[in-house]
Amino acid sequence: MAAAITSGLALFVIYTFVTVVLPQEYSRYPEGNVAKYMLLYFGITALATTLVGLSLNAWMTVRPMVTTSWRISTQWVLGVQAGLFLLMWLAQVVRASVNGLDGDAAEMPALFWLIRYLDLAFVIPLSFLTIVLLWNRQPLAGMLVPAIVGFTTCMLVAIAAMSLSLWLRHETGGSIPLAVMMCVLAIPSAVVWWKWIKTFAA
Repeated sequence: MAAAITSGLALFVIYTFVTVVLPQEYSRYPEGNVAKYMLLYFGITALATTLVGLSLNAWMTVRPMVTTSWRISTQWVLGVQAGLFLLMWLAQVVRASVNGLDGDAAEMPALFWLIRYLDLAFVIPLSFLTIVLLWNRQPLAGMLVPAIVGFTTCMLVAIAAMSLSLWLRHETGGSIPLAVMMCVLAIPSAVVWWKWIKTFAA
C-alpha cells in the first residue's frame, strides 16, 4: 500500500523541483533562494528518486486485482485528463511558435517551455501508454497506474490551489473557473487512485 501512495507523491516532488531548479535565471538573480538552498533541493529530489525506485521494486511481486469496470474507469479518467492537457498545451505551443510568448511566459520562457516539454514528452505519453496497457491487461499497467494517477492528482490539486491563491491576492494567473475545473478533474482522479491503493493493500 505504501508503494502505491509513495510513487505518485515522489514523482510529483521530482517534477516540481525540476521546474523550480532548471528554469531559474541564475545570472539575472545570482542571490536568489534557489541557489542558496540548492543542496536541500538535491537532497529532497534524491530522496524522492529513491522512493520511486523502492516503490517499483515493491510492485514486482504484486498483482493488483481490479475489476473490469474499474479498469475502464481508470482508462476514462486518464484519457480525459491527458486529452485535455494535450489540446491545451498544443494550442499554447502553436500560438507561442507563431506569435511569440507574452505576459508571464515572456518573463520566464524557460519555465514555460520546460513544463510543456515535460508534459508533452513524458507525462501525457505515459498516460496514453497506461491506457493501452490496461486495455491489453499487461502487468506493467498495474505499476504505472498508481504512479501516473497519483502524480496527476497531486498536480491537479496543486494547480487549483495555486490558481485560487493568486486570485485571492488579485495577481495575474488567478482564476476561479480554472481552480474549479482542476478540482473537477482531481476528484475522479483521487477516487481512482484510492481504489488502486486499496487493491494493493488487499
